[in-house]
Amino acid sequence: MEFSKLNITFGIAIGAIIAAVLNIIANHISRRVNENVKKKTCVKILFGELLNVLNHYQFSGIPISLIDGDDRNISEVIKRMEFAKYGDFKAVKNIELYGFLSAVQVRNIHQLSLKIRNTDTLIKSYLSSEFVNNSAATHEEINLVREIGSRMDYVSDTADLLLSYISEQHPEYSSLFQDTKNIEKPNYALYQKPNKQRQHRLAG
Repeated sequence: MEFSKLNITFGIAIGAIIAAVLNIIANHISRRVNENVKKKTCVKILFGELLNVLNHYQFSGIPISLIDGDDRNISEVIKRMEFAKYGDFKAVKNIELYGFLSAVQVRNIHQLSLKIRNTDTLIKSYLSSEFVNNSAATHEEINLVREIGSRMDYVSDTADLLLSYISEQHPEYSSLFQDTKNIEKPNYALYQKPNKQRQHRLAG
């Protein structure tokens, strides 16, 4: 009788141990699944914003021909400068979510955010300057517009670098990355020189 009770007690103990082990395994698996889902979501969000940055700066350049020479068109320059401002780079506000990036790429995220902010600051500086009231370009204006353009190129190159890194780690995004790089400029981003004959007819 006592031996039977001992067996029952032993069986219950073994059952409790097995249940505890199974519970630990189940929790571990659940945690890993949740971590993978969270990581995929973070990758998707970061990749999407980087694509948006790349797409934005691909079409934001200001041709010098709009600034200098007979084709100076300050109203077009002002419009393009306003459109070229990006605003907040939201990804940097949640940098702790991107632990899957290398230290170098985390640095690049911070650099990208700073360059976007600084480029927007330069654009605002141009738009509030006397340059927009001048009938002819000055060397200072041309140099400022070129600096804005070079900063836009830096932002675009940094976004490209980050997208290349993520695409190597997550090949399922490679085609989307290439499709974005290959987008043709829309009509609004293409500058057509004014047709002087047509302008003359309209004026008449």
